[in-house]
Amino acid sequence: MAVEQFAKRDFKPGLVEQRQSFRPVEIRYQIDIGCIPDSRSSRTGAEQEQAVDTAALQFGLVLTKLSYDLFLLHNCIIVNSIPWERLLTWSSGPMATQPSAFLTPEQYLEIERKAEYKSEYFNGEMFAMAGAKEAHNLLVANLVAAIHRQIRERPCRVYPSDMRVHVKSTGLYTYPDVTGLCGERLFVDGQTDTLLNPGLIVEVLSPSTEAYDRGRKFEQYQSIGSLREYLLVASDRIHVDLYTRQPDDRWLLTSVNRLEDSLALDSVGARLVLSDLYEKVVFTE
Repeated sequence: MAVEQFAKRDFKPGLVEQRQSFRPVEIRYQIDIGCIPDSRSSRTGAEQEQAVDTAALQFGLVLTKLSYDLFLLHNCIIVNSIPWERLLTWSSGPMATQPSAFLTPEQYLEIERKAEYKSEYFNGEMFAMAGAKEAHNLLVANLVAAIHRQIRERPCRVYPSDMRVHVKSTGLYTYPDVTGLCGERLFVDGQTDTLLNPGLIVEVLSPSTEAYDRGRKFEQYQSIGSLREYLLVASDRIHVDLYTRQPDDRWLLTSVNRLEDSLALDSVGARLVLSDLYEKVVFTE
């Protein structure tokens, strides 16, 4: 189907038809059909054109010559019924139409395991994660190193932020900055990339995530039966909060803010000294 002919087609009821001032933009939410750049695609030009026509019809957006060229430029293939994290859609200004579709956890994992960028998952949606500053990365590295030194001879493990954690009771899939446990590891499946039973979870705080990490996210973490300690590390000053689960399921808060201070992380049998945690960390405004 020619691009000019496609632009005159009727669209599904309820979808917005846009006809001018198109520009490609990236969005982080999922929709019915996504475009995956794939250098191995063996589609002919006619097959790619038909695939692009189908995708644009699903989007409910007019396919312009610009957008069609972008699909071909990226040598894309269209994956039916599988939403994708990084996709192209088109807007005509601030009131851009951005359709979304509900993702099952199975669809999320299939997409996430192939994605170039990490995304969290909750309530049927994927949320792309932003990059971290130097202080954040150093704190994660220092913490993993400090714990690892102390657990090498025991059946305990500590993971950096690439280990995904699933909160079964709420459906959340997320990437804590550091995760630790001792004993048996339980995973969602045989891929061993999604942990179910962390004993320790650590989040390094930033201005954009602190409220969430202290509030709603902590509420969800508390429903993980294996979780014994939740550590929050400030990245703009020397300050660490440790929440420890009590036998009656209450959480005891211990706060420290001096380099000579230390905290016992009983869930992994380690002691964290703040001078080790904040080594080489430079605070910036």
